[in-house]
Amino acid sequence: MTKKWAIQGAGAVAWGIFFSVAPVPEALFLGAILWFPLLAWREYVRAKRYGFWPGFLLRLAIFATIITVALLLPVKQQDTLRVGPFPKADVSLSEVSEQFSRRAEFPVGRGDSLVRLPSLRPSFREVVAAVERDTGLHARVGYCGTGATLLGGGYPMYVVFEARAPSP
Repeated sequence: MTKKWAIQGAGAVAWGIFFSVAPVPEALFLGAILWFPLLAWREYVRAKRYGFWPGFLLRLAIFATIITVALLLPVKQQDTLRVGPFPKADVSLSEVSEQFSRRAEFPVGRGDSLVRLPSLRPSFREVVAAVERDTGLHARVGYCGTGATLLGGGYPMYVVFEARAPSP
């Protein structure tokens, strides 16, 4: 009995890892003509051998857990891409713009606004959060979808900071 559950759990782990690390646009969407029939066939074989519901619920729980962990882990490109180094923690938007290796656009006339960074070599996400917090601007980040995964996220190509829209 435990071997049956181990086999079904192993299948869910394999599919969970595949969906976490496979590039979304290339493998998950375009490659669906390959992996979807394989997944459907394996589910059919498992249902015939072990019954559908008990194994399906186990696989679904394992799969959902792996995908959730992959989405929440702080290993996204925004977390690993570093900006700087900055000479000090309190810098102006002009200095932030100079250090960004990505294209960063700020509203005209806001270059003197000060931002307090959490470190001298913060991550991309930390810089964006600090600018939003200290200036009241809203960030719009553009990503490259090529090679984006659930685990690693997309590659940030540019960031545009703009004034927040007034709330109704």
